[in-house]
Amino acid sequence: MFPTRRAGAAAATVIVIVLILAAAGAAAWYFLLRSTPDKTVARLLQAQRDGDEETFESLLTEDSRGRANLLRTVTSHLVKAGDEPQYTIGEAEVEGESATVPVTFPLPEQMADVIGVTEIGASYVLEREEGLWRVAAGRTLTQMGRDLMNVAREVMRGGQSE
Repeated sequence: MFPTRRAGAAAATVIVIVLILAAAGAAAWYFLLRSTPDKTVARLLQAQRDGDEETFESLLTEDSRGRANLLRTVTSHLVKAGDEPQYTIGEAEVEGESATVPVTFPLPEQMADVIGVTEIGASYVLEREEGLWRVAAGRTLTQMGRDLMNVAREVMRGGQSE
């Protein structure tokens, strides 16, 4: 009877250890490894800062990879290479298989002095593809155009009220 008790305790210990490892693995996947819209945008902007064209393109939807150069060019005007990112990634708005991630970029001081705006917002549009969030280049460029028009309207209103 005594050896059976030890075997039962050992089996229980093994089961507890396996459950703890499984829970730790699931937590690591959920918090660190799973694809989210804001993580995808952060990786895209980091790839731009690093000049990593392969990673940049891999973060785009399959059908928008033909527009990678155009999105990379637009993004390069907003993202500065360097040690610290000069932008702020906002909270993603997810609607089904589509998401929008707002990013705020500071403007150069000279430009900010001229137009009276210190930062500009640009939204990246993403789609879930094969279980991963990827940037839809065409939709992102369209949304960025809208965002820029909104800034222009605000600048014009500010100029008219003075």
